This record gives sequence, C-alpha cells and structure tokens, in this order.
Amino acid sequence: MNINLPSEVIWSLAITSLIGLWLVWQAVKINSDIDILQLSVNWFRDRPIILPTLVFLISPFLSTYIFRNLPPDLNKIFDKTIIAQVLTTFGSIISLYIGNRYLESFRKTQEQKKIAKILIASMEAQLECFNKIKQNISGSRLSTSEINNIEGIINQIKKDYIYESALKLVGIFESQTIDAIYRYSRNLNSSLDEILNSYKKIDGFIGFPKVWILDEKIKALSMEAKLCIIILSKEIVQDDKKFNIYTKIIIDEYGKTRAEGVMNTFTTLFAMQDILITTEKLFEGYGLRPELGASYNEEKIRLEIE
Repeated sequence: MNINLPSEVIWSLAITSLIGLWLVWQAVKINSDIDILQLSVNWFRDRPIILPTLVFLISPFLSTYIFRNLPPDLNKIFDKTIIAQVLTTFGSIISLYIGNRYLESFRKTQEQKKIAKILIASMEAQLECFNKIKQNISGSRLSTSEINNIEGIINQIKKDYIYESALKLVGIFESQTIDAIYRYSRNLNSSLDEILNSYKKIDGFIGFPKVWILDEKIKALSMEAKLCIIILSKEIVQDDKKFNIYTKIIIDEYGKTRAEGVMNTFTTLFAMQDILITTEKLFEGYGLRPELGASYNEEKIRLEIE
C-alpha cells in the first residue's frame, strides 16, 4: 500500500520535528546543564571515521529516492513555489540556530561579568588587608595582640567564601585570564602561610632581613592583585574607569620598585622580578610599555639626586 503525502505535509512534519528536537535539547540543557549538541559534536570529532561512513552508507538510498521522485519535466525543480518552501524552511532553521547561539553567548558574557565583578571586589578588599599587614610587620618584634591581629587579617582573607566560590567558576574565562587568577591565588595562599608561620615560630621576633623579605612578598602580592583587576576590568567587565585607575597605580609602582631594586644594596626578590616581567608583558599587549619605561627613568633620576 503506497501512501503519497503532499509536499506541504512532509515539510510541515520535518519542521515540526526539528523544532521539537530543539525544544528537547534546550530542556535537557537547562535542567541538567548538559549540551547535547556539543556532546554530539565532540563524539563525532573524536571518531572522525563515523560520519563519512554514515554518509557513504546512506548516499545510495538517498540518491535513488531523489532521482526516482524527480518530476518528468526538470524545469519543475525550479518552480518558484518549491524554491520558496526550501528557502522558508532553511531560513527558519538558520534563524532558530543563530538566535539560540546569540542567547548562549549573551548568557555566558553576563555570567563572566558577574564572576569578574565578585573577584574584583574581593581583590580590592584583599588589598586593604595587605596594607594592614604591612603596617603590623614594620618592626622586628610584635606583641601578642599584634600577632593575633595579623592572624585575624590572614584568616579573614582565607575565609572569603564568596571569593573562593567565584574562583571555582573562572573556567569560563579565556586561558590568559584563568592563568593570571590561579597564579595569584597560589601565591596568595603560600605567602600568607609564610607570614603567619614566621611570627609563630619565633614568638613575634624576626630579624631585619626577614622583615624586608616579608614586606617584599606583600608588595608583590599587592601588585599581582592589581594586575588581575586590570585584566578583569579590561577583558571581562570592560570598565575603562577602573582599568585606567589601576594601570596608573601599577605604572607608578613599577617605576619605584624597579628603580629601588637597582639602587639599593638588597636585590629584588625573585617573586618581585617575576611580577615586573609579567607587568611588562601585560602592558606591552595594551600598548602601555613606554609608560612603564618613563616611570622607571623618572624614579631612577629622583633616587640618584637624593
């Protein structure tokens, strides 16, 4: 028994099926955070022989069907009605696809900005804590209350659960941003532990060289946090005002730090040297490298005069 369906019915069924599949895909993606389309693409990409094999197996049957159903008069293929149906169908499918990709891109961008703003706010709070720690380690001997104060500040930084939660979501950023934030986070934890242990082991007393080293570590952490804020402000949040504020601060600090490292007897710590190099590379990308050189030369002249 042969069932001949009108072309309008076939096209209607095809479009309805595609829209139904799209709705199922979105429902699964929203409820379980699984992108079926991306999983399928990855599956075929990891098995490159599958898709050509399927096309090879289907092509004889598909071509037979197409040629069997060609109208006797080939000019009918170019009938305006058929062309309109084809264009309408593909136009609907492409519109749905483009709209969906745009919404996904918009949602990802908003999520990135939300996480970036949380990280920036946390890092700015950490900068305030760094200043308080520097004030407390200005001398070689501390009282018990001062040690407790330092410990409280460090614990405040370590127990910033909002920052830690945002840190777990940085995977949606670009690789350069991820690397900068993770590197800062590692340095933050190791340096804070070292500061805390330095006083605990020797009952609040450390020699001048150790005080200088700890002070340099705090300075390096502070600069690294500001570099992260610069990256997040420029690349994610697109906050030009905050970007300009922190680039000006870093330019001044770079000039002073590099000039003092050259002029003073003590050599600059490796951690600080690494930050200076990172600053140069980052500012090179932003076209601000000349400003760093100018700041260094100006500060060097000032120190030579003094």
